[in-house]
Amino acid sequence: MYYIVRYTELKSAADMPNSQTHSTKNPKNAHTPSETQSNYVDNSLLFPIQTEVDTQTLEIHEVNTVEQFSKLRNTWNEVLRRSMDDSPFLTWEHIAVSVSDLKKNQKLRILYITCSGKIIAIAPLRQSFHHAGGIKYSVVEPLDYDTATDYNGIILAENEIACLSLFLSYFYRHKDWDFLCINDVPETSSIANILIKNSNLFPKFKIDKGAACPYFKFPDSMDNFLKGLGRNYRKNFARRLRNLSKDHGNVELREYDEIFTLEQGMQIFFDLHQKRWVSLGQKGAFHSTEIRRIFLERAEFFAEKGWFGLYFLTADGKPIAAKYCLKYNNKIYGCLSGFDPSFSQYSVGKTLLMKVVERGIQQGFNEYDFMKGEEVYKFKLADGFRRNLKITFTNSKFSSQLLAIAISAEKTLKIGLLMGKLGRLYRKARLSNARLADTTRSAPE
Repeated sequence: MYYIVRYTELKSAADMPNSQTHSTKNPKNAHTPSETQSNYVDNSLLFPIQTEVDTQTLEIHEVNTVEQFSKLRNTWNEVLRRSMDDSPFLTWEHIAVSVSDLKKNQKLRILYITCSGKIIAIAPLRQSFHHAGGIKYSVVEPLDYDTATDYNGIILAENEIACLSLFLSYFYRHKDWDFLCINDVPETSSIANILIKNSNLFPKFKIDKGAACPYFKFPDSMDNFLKGLGRNYRKNFARRLRNLSKDHGNVELREYDEIFTLEQGMQIFFDLHQKRWVSLGQKGAFHSTEIRRIFLERAEFFAEKGWFGLYFLTADGKPIAAKYCLKYNNKIYGCLSGFDPSFSQYSVGKTLLMKVVERGIQQGFNEYDFMKGEEVYKFKLADGFRRNLKITFTNSKFSSQLLAIAISAEKTLKIGLLMGKLGRLYRKARLSNARLADTTRSAPE
């Protein structure tokens, strides 16, 4: 299939979605980014995809305001559901909080592609401006990056390869950025698979391995789940639950809407999380009112959609542990948890997790995703893990390429200095051991 490409930059909400467009020439075989500035996406940046289908027209649009983003609410999730990367972290509701919470050094750069007037791909991005050592540079990155999410990505519902190519072509025709970094992309995502399998068709990119994300599939019964954990695990779980009930009364799993309003439940969750981490000498995830606000806003969006799960383990009616989860597309995502450290002898965090697993099996969920983190307790329960990736593109302009070399050299230098320091410590330790051995050999018996 050969694609005719058009694009428009939206200036106001009134432009959506039928903005003025500009046609370009028919696609060519080359895909190397051109250095020429233009208000058009050069089709030479796109590679042709040959099929028996007639030529289609793809239009690319850029969204730069909250008002424009709001206009996409009715169609965003429908596009997401048609993609291979349907997750709560790419929903309009999750992105919305980040859109309204941009920092002073950031601006909105959401792109979407239409075909015959229908949206078929969305790239929820922002541009962040930085300066270090007198050097200014900018990074295009996921809107939710570093704002309480473990998974990012690009939504590709149809014509995936062509749409990804068009997104990249669009940016390579604009020279107002230095790096395009898609952080925390699951290795199973469509964007990762497309780039890895078709690397010769795209501008040069770098992939770095990130955090492991353990998960397990729900069995058909809790008995079968426990059988897979080993005898000692089952025995310890039963003993701790029995002791907790004996010492503190009836132990139950309760969801927030059984005992609290959403805001009340979230405040108790925040407090339990902070108690647990402060007791370990750490500040905890919810040390600031700003972070609490972001989580509360997202919880309100998710609760409205029926995607929110806030679980409490109660002893004699008192919440002693809490787990913040998302329930989406037949999966439970275990985001964050907390517990009262005065109950730590009963392993109430693990007990709560077991109770949530039991509830998940009863409700027919397929998978539990622990998300990022390589804690031992996760891998004791996990069937496997998926790894997140960081995919980086560097602008073809000379200043960006030079900056990339400088950053790489700085990292190499830091590693070199660290290895040098370790080498000196190692040699010093060997010398001390040798002297000690000489002293021992020369000492009187």
